[in-house]
Amino acid sequence: MKALFNCSCIKNVYLRLDSSTIELEITYINDPNTTWKSRMSVGDISNKQYHRDKYETAYNTIKKALLEKETFVEIEV
Repeated sequence: MKALFNCSCIKNVYLRLDSSTIELEITYINDPNTTWKSRMSVGDISNKQYHRDKYETAYNTIKKALLEKETFVEIEV
């Protein structure tokens, strides 16, 4: 799945990794109660590292776009 985000509305981006789940969460400036989450259970999956790398790449792409003050960023999760 691909997603396009408006960086001017993003407040925080979180990447949570543990042994059984991976979660990417984005919170917004204009509505603190609304979040975007992508979560995957990797407890039973044989290629956990592939999915971890995919989520870490998405997180780093968003982080880089926010630091460089880009207007939009597209990620794939």
